[in-house]
Amino acid sequence: MNTIRTAGTLALGAALLAGCTERSTPTAPSDSRAIALSAAGQTSAVDDPTGDVKNKYPAYLDIVRAATTRKDRSFIFTLDLAAAVPDDPAADFPSGPDFVNVSLFGLDTDPTGVLLGYPFKEHTANPFELFIAVSWNPTGSWGLGTGFVGLLVDRRPLLTGGQAVVRSVPFTIEGSRVTLVVDATLLGDPATFQWGAATVVSNHAAPTDEFTVSDFAPDNGLPLVNWPQ
Repeated sequence: MNTIRTAGTLALGAALLAGCTERSTPTAPSDSRAIALSAAGQTSAVDDPTGDVKNKYPAYLDIVRAATTRKDRSFIFTLDLAAAVPDDPAADFPSGPDFVNVSLFGLDTDPTGVLLGYPFKEHTANPFELFIAVSWNPTGSWGLGTGFVGLLVDRRPLLTGGQAVVRSVPFTIEGSRVTLVVDATLLGDPATFQWGAATVVSNHAAPTDEFTVSDFAPDNGLPLVNWPQ
């Protein structure tokens, strides 16, 4: 599946919460999920156990906490990791991956639909309409050069036979904290949605189903987190 590229954007090469292909029913907060909400109801967050990163990947792919916050006209997506993200992760990946997502959020804004295709292969189903990610792309396969990039992929056009739209979004990496800021209008200004977070490693550019989810938040990817609660 091709994507429509906007100026200064790239095709999201990665992505996804592969284990989150099944929907969850909204539930009340539980201690095990450590969901925290602000008094105004504009933040939802989930803690994740330290030390559960898969395949002995670096600790900066081990999620400690993930949070989604609405502030004014923007959504802020924050991932806290078990170690600081290096400026150049190449030494930790001698096999030369196509991309490493040090932060990935999937948003399910429409519980009635399941989408097929990009950034997965054409017939692969996934419930998330939107992905927001910070990816390290040493190959430059997405057209933004090499290094870290912030991405938003809007999959909603796939529901009507269109193409996924990919845009660049601002991000920061401050030690072990990775933050993305997205204008609410780019997400459809949703009043509510469910979300999950992950870190991902892939040797293949998108569209692909061949990747490793190195860690999930919530743990194991389900149930998804509600925003707001």
